[in-house]
Amino acid sequence: MQTQDPFDFKTYLLKAIRFWPLFFISIIICYAIAIIKNKISLPSYNVNSSLLIQANKANDPQSIIGLGSLGKLIQFDLKNEIGILKSYELTKRTIEKLDFQVSYFKKHNFNYIEEYPCNSYQIEFDNKHPQPVNAKFHIKAIDSNKVHLLTEYDNVQLYNFHENTFINTIPNFKIDTIVEVNSDIETSNYKFKIIPKGNFYNSDTELFFEFNTLKSLINKYRNIKISESPNSSIITLSRTGENINKSVAYLNQLTEEYLEKGIERKSQIATNTINFIDAQLTDVGDSLYSSEQEIQNFRSASRYFNIDNQSQQLYSKYENLQNQKAQLLIKQRYYAYLKTFVRENQSSENLIIPSSMQIEDPVLNDIIIELAEMYQEKIDIESNTLKENPYSLVNQQKIENLKKSLLSTLTSIEKSDVVANQVIEEQLGEIEEQLENLPTSQRKLFGLERKFKLNDAIYTFLLEKRSEMEIAKASNLPLHEVLEFARKEDAYRVSPNKKKNLSVAGILGVGIPILLISLYFYFYDKVAENSDVEKSTDFPLLGHIIHSKHLDNFIVTKRPKSLVAESFRSIRTNFRFILKSQESNVILLTSTTSGEGKSFVSLNLASSLAQNGEKVVLLSFDLRKPKLNKYIDNENIYNGISNYLCNAETIEKIIYSTKQDNLDFIPAGPIPPNPSELLSSKATNDLFTELRKKYTYIIVDSPPIGRVTDSLLLMDYANIILYIVRHNYTKVSMFKHIINDLNKRAIKNVSIVINDIKITSNSMGYGAGYGYGYGYGYGYESKSKKGLKKIFSR
Repeated sequence: MQTQDPFDFKTYLLKAIRFWPLFFISIIICYAIAIIKNKISLPSYNVNSSLLIQANKANDPQSIIGLGSLGKLIQFDLKNEIGILKSYELTKRTIEKLDFQVSYFKKHNFNYIEEYPCNSYQIEFDNKHPQPVNAKFHIKAIDSNKVHLLTEYDNVQLYNFHENTFINTIPNFKIDTIVEVNSDIETSNYKFKIIPKGNFYNSDTELFFEFNTLKSLINKYRNIKISESPNSSIITLSRTGENINKSVAYLNQLTEEYLEKGIERKSQIATNTINFIDAQLTDVGDSLYSSEQEIQNFRSASRYFNIDNQSQQLYSKYENLQNQKAQLLIKQRYYAYLKTFVRENQSSENLIIPSSMQIEDPVLNDIIIELAEMYQEKIDIESNTLKENPYSLVNQQKIENLKKSLLSTLTSIEKSDVVANQVIEEQLGEIEEQLENLPTSQRKLFGLERKFKLNDAIYTFLLEKRSEMEIAKASNLPLHEVLEFARKEDAYRVSPNKKKNLSVAGILGVGIPILLISLYFYFYDKVAENSDVEKSTDFPLLGHIIHSKHLDNFIVTKRPKSLVAESFRSIRTNFRFILKSQESNVILLTSTTSGEGKSFVSLNLASSLAQNGEKVVLLSFDLRKPKLNKYIDNENIYNGISNYLCNAETIEKIIYSTKQDNLDFIPAGPIPPNPSELLSSKATNDLFTELRKKYTYIIVDSPPIGRVTDSLLLMDYANIILYIVRHNYTKVSMFKHIINDLNKRAIKNVSIVINDIKITSNSMGYGAGYGYGYGYGYGYESKSKKGLKKIFSR
């Protein structure tokens, strides 16, 4: 068995080029599609703007006054900022600021071209009244006061723009009426007015408008492309759309809302801190007023106003310690606020940053910042998708984990603050012991002033922080910066790319046929060329028989000058190289299955040998379905091989002469019920022994080896076995299977003949067009015993 040859491009090309009509049709169709696409496709344009995402907070006015923690809430994370720019909530804010609820179109060829802004008319609608969405209204001016309004759609949804909800669905929505401009056009399904402007009455173009839902607009505009500049914090926002003005308006409004949202976020933090301080000021203010009144009452009653210098020094130390204690009390109030925030699941809008209360704890700061980001992410997810989606569940789990971390951190901080408070209390106790030696009046006044100073220190601190927060809130500026606004003149066309479409059409026009042809070659399981046989067996290829266009079966005798007859002479010549014996030679012909021309080759090969002066006998050993009788023009054929094998006739009674000199014929005879048993009997051996004495060549037409085992029984008598393979008919897989079986049986004297080569119409590799075409039809499965059937159908 030969190994598989490497890919032969030249052979493949010669095969493929025979399918040139397929290439021609494919290229024409692909180019036609590309040209039509270039003609009817609406052009799309790309518009860009760019943002500088600031990482440096040095210029943040809140940092200047010591409130840099407000800026730290928006961490420098480019990925986060890109996520915000693409978020549902920011897109919604942007769309709500733009007049995109109504789209205006004009008809051009087969497409609707959107106009923005529309200079010829405007639609004003009642957003609290139902309006039909996603249905195009056709309007045409009739005179200076009336227009023709026309539309017809199935299953049109009614939408309330005020509540952004769908109300109802109309199965058959149809309008065909004359309406007045500048007046309400109202039914239960719609309410709007048409406001003409510009050249509305002079336009010959078909005009259309359509209502759009908020969600459809968000889905359409949300997925902008955002790219990062290498080695910098500059990001580029890109949008591709059919209307340049609309894309420019959207990108510019989006960047404006993005910057405004950052300002709002910082302002909200400042407002929350101010509200918290105000609440604390109210409580502390009451205590401060009460302690102040007590001092005044004491001085009025005791007429004691001052403390001596030594007592004053002690009092100063005491006052410093009281200030430290006041700061610890403020921290404790803030920690209590955070615990309440966590336990009550309050909104992130109420969250106050630790450093705004002069609590510089980096761990606590990071947890609060991350918690605020998770709350913002939760808002974006819930505004865009279902709350039960996996992303929402993951986000909620992160929030819960951060809350646990926050409570744990607060517990740890409070423990350290308790220790600090104990130290202060101890120092205060030492001073109080010294103050015990003071006169009673001084001690009492000192106690009252100590209470007053503590409340005053807390109150003063809170006032200072409130003032700082007010300044920070008033001086809020965008953290990031717009480097380049989107501009109409910078837009460029991205589709349709005419050159690219034509190039792709050319590639597909050639590629599709190549793919189809390759698949055809790959799955084609029939013998198409010599290599299909040579790759399957080491048996020699004896010759080729080309296709015959004639109806004569006895082609060698009746058309001796034909190319088919010459094919048989070539095979006859090749016998000299494989038949070493000069005595009688038995040549057995078989094939894989029915329909491969075995009987035709047997008859004409025998005729060709007879024409060369050799004594030849042709045996129809296909006892199951004999076919050679119809080729032999002899009406006196009655007996045959089956009669002889049954000992019903002598050999002389079954041999019939033909019109071809030197050629005798032995028919199959009546179809026996047990052909295999007859072939394996001693009578078969006797038959060949007698025939060898009389003839130089004994041509045996045996059954197909792929159907029955009769041929294997006859191979023991053959000098050479001719295996008939029919071009574009014999299956390679079946052929390989039979060849493997012959090799296992150690059968060596086999030669291959390729039959019916159609070169003129051949698409599989033969270079000239010869062969024959017969509609063979073996029927070994049939149990009919009515005699011989016609072997070929024309």
